[in-house]
Amino acid sequence: MKMTQLQLKIFSEFRCIGGSCPESCCERWGDINWYEDEIERIKNHDCSPELKELINKSFTQKPDGNYTIREVNGRCPFLDERNFCRIQLEMGHENLSFTCQSYPRRNTYNNGIVMERLACSCVGVLDMLFNDRDAAKLVMKEMHKDLEKASVAESSKNFVDNPELKYRNEIFKLLYDVIYDDSYSAETGVVLGALAVQKISQFAENGQAERIPEVIKAIKPQLRNKAQIETLERVQPNYSLKYALVEDILSEYINLNELYYKDNSSGVEKYAEGSKKFAEVFAGREYAMRNLFLNLLMDINMPSFSKSYTLYENYCYYVFCASAFKYFAAVTGFSGGNIEESFKKIVALISRHYCHNENTIARVLAKMKQLNCTSPAYLASLIK
Repeated sequence: MKMTQLQLKIFSEFRCIGGSCPESCCERWGDINWYEDEIERIKNHDCSPELKELINKSFTQKPDGNYTIREVNGRCPFLDERNFCRIQLEMGHENLSFTCQSYPRRNTYNNGIVMERLACSCVGVLDMLFNDRDAAKLVMKEMHKDLEKASVAESSKNFVDNPELKYRNEIFKLLYDVIYDDSYSAETGVVLGALAVQKISQFAENGQAERIPEVIKAIKPQLRNKAQIETLERVQPNYSLKYALVEDILSEYINLNELYYKDNSSGVEKYAEGSKKFAEVFAGREYAMRNLFLNLLMDINMPSFSKSYTLYENYCYYVFCASAFKYFAAVTGFSGGNIEESFKKIVALISRHYCHNENTIARVLAKMKQLNCTSPAYLASLIK
């Protein structure tokens, strides 16, 4: 079957930096899937007695029948003192699990298009996004191979339960184009996306998903309205809202003081100061945050990270994640040290929670609704 690959420019350029990675994907992950056939393969492979012993004691079966690795002090037990994988060293890359072989690459299939994505949880990916102006340029090409077993496919059942997903590719392209446009700020692009998705979502929720293509066609010229763009560019950040929402939710997963508040201070008054210092570090690379937002758009599979929520609720979640990145840009700005390296590490860490776990969306949306900040106007003050 002929299919089209859709990926960012850096997808084919990515190379793992291995043991030199400052935030290894083999540490502090918690739950790495292994399939039974993958475990049997390494059990039957020649290796040292030490590795054989590790293999026999390091896997736990999960309720879904698959297996996971038991971490030791937050590290994969197969990671040696140099941060190299013992399985790969003794058995070769081909004997790693599918998850370990493919990370940070993932893909989603929909209507003849395979969207190939790179995870924001990988420091190597972030480094490319921050240092290549064209890193997030969209590339399309023909694909002539079968999908791998871990692909996420949109089935005909999905279209019955969520008919708007039939137009996933069209909605994604609309959002990508709006955020990619550098004639205005990336943050304004994110807000324009919210206005678009809100309208599209209304049609889907009213049982008119089949009208989405004509809605997209009608929306496009509205999104280029000069007066609207100028108004959005003038929106000022709501520091109190950012602080109340982002820090409250993030603190449920991460000990913020222990990680990044080196002077044990936090608060609204620090945000502007940190944002200014962060901007100084990235002077000449203003494209970095836009690239990050575009990669995030693919990473959490917009426009539908979770099929349990509407298109607009999913987009609110996307804006929250982007706002969390902006929040930590400010935090690393006033925390001292190497701002860029600290920012990459914290983005990689929080992305593990927000880009790889659908369970987090319920908690985030509940908090956003509690604070009454899901309208495009509030999203604007949150992302700015």
